Order: sequence, then C-alpha cells, then structure tokens
Amino acid sequence: QNRLIFGKSAVPATEGAEATSSHGQEKKGQGGPSLKLIILDEADQMTNAAQNALRRIMEAYARNVRFCLICNFVNKITPAIQSRCTGFRFTPVSSASLKTKAAQIVQDEKMKLSDDGLDALVKIARGDMRRLLNCMQASHLAHPGEEVNADIVHRTLGLPPPSEVTTMFERLLVADFFACCKELDELVTAKGYAMRDWVIAFHERILLVDWPANVLITFVSRLADLECMQSSPPSSKLAPASRQPLLRRLQFLRSERRNLD
Repeated sequence: QNRLIFGKSAVPATEGAEATSSHGQEKKGQGGPSLKLIILDEADQMTNAAQNALRRIMEAYARNVRFCLICNFVNKITPAIQSRCTGFRFTPVSSASLKTKAAQIVQDEKMKLSDDGLDALVKIARGDMRRLLNCMQASHLAHPGEEVNADIVHRTLGLPPPSEVTTMFERLLVADFFACCKELDELVTAKGYAMRDWVIAFHERILLVDWPANVLITFVSRLADLECMQSSPPSSKLAPASRQPLLRRLQFLRSERRNLD
C-alpha cells in the first residue's frame, strides 16, 4: 500500500509511517504541520469531471494543503468547489493606476508617448493592465522611434479612430440607407475593421448625445442584439449582408427624432 505525497514519490507504508512519525515529532514543537499552497490559474476552463476530481483531492488533503483557484468567470466553477472556498473579487484597475504604470514603462523603455496616445491606450485597456501593456508594446514595435499617438494606437490595433466614428455616426442621421451601407462597407473592407468594434464605438458615441431616455434605451438595446449577432458571424460570402441590420437599426434614431420633433 503506497501513499500519495505531493511533491514526493510514493513510499512503502512502513517507511511512510516512520517518516510521518518523525515528521510529526519534528513539527509538533513548531506549532503544527506546514502548509502547502497550490495555485491553479484559469480554473474556469476545467471540465466538470476535472473539477469533481479536484474537489475530492481538496477534501483528502484539507489538513495541510490550501488551494488558490484563479478564474475569469466564477459561474463556471462548480457549486461544490465554490462552497469550499472564500471568494475574492477584484475590480478593474483605475485609470490613474494605468497611467502611472504607463508613465513608468515609458521612462524605463525610453519610449515616446503623447498625451492623446496615453488616453487612447487607457480607454482601450478598460481597466485591464495586461491589455494596456500588450497595446503599448504592439504600438511601439509597429512604429519604432516614432512618438506613439492616438492615431498610431488605433491603426496598430485595427480599431476605428474617433474621427471616423463621429463622421459615420453623423452620416447615419442625414444620409439614406444605401449610401450608409456603401460607406461602411468600404471602411470595413478597405481597413479591415471588425463590426463588433463599430458596435462598441457607436455605443460609446451615443452615450455622449443629449437625447431622450426612451430613444437611448431602445438604441442601446438594439446595439446589444447586434453584438449578440456578431458573436456567431455568418460565412464570408454573407458578411456584407450582415452589416445591413446594423445600419437599419441605427437609422431607427432618425424616425425617433422626427417623432419627437
């Protein structure tokens, strides 16, 4: 009969008993057995079967082992494991902390970064320090020796710049449906923008407009439907047609404004 010992090979029961006895005597005067810490990152990617097996291991070694499970979505952790753990939730990093870290990186790496470039990076990061570092590195490596500004950040990451978003948003309020379809299709095809990025950009833009609450609520709700549609995109042959519902729903604002007038 062999015994499983973390970090050690299995030993016979007699030797294990002697080792346990001597180990217990040694630790008895030191305040009890030493604890081992096991950290599992991305624990929410484990299957239910694997989590059930982990639960049994946690119960078997609860005396001297502590488990730290790191996950992005706590709802993907089985209730059996959640009930045995103490949850710690971490909020997104504040903009001030992101700017402080970015300034330190700029100084250490001798990087040139403008104020508008820093603001663009912080806005894109959305409280995620790792995303901030990745975006800074990509922008710097794509344009070595140049000052990284907001335009370089958006072009490097393939995101529509605010100027194009504002222009397209204003066109949706005055131009006809087919003209808007053509312009947006040219932007997406020529510059390789993702429709999900346009949905997010329009959402941020609409929140800055002083319109009645019922119009904004309907608009945001329909943008949410479009984002859900983009999560399961059609084939490449139908991709241009999939952009038409976006414009049709965005132009809903025109009719709403006329009704209010």
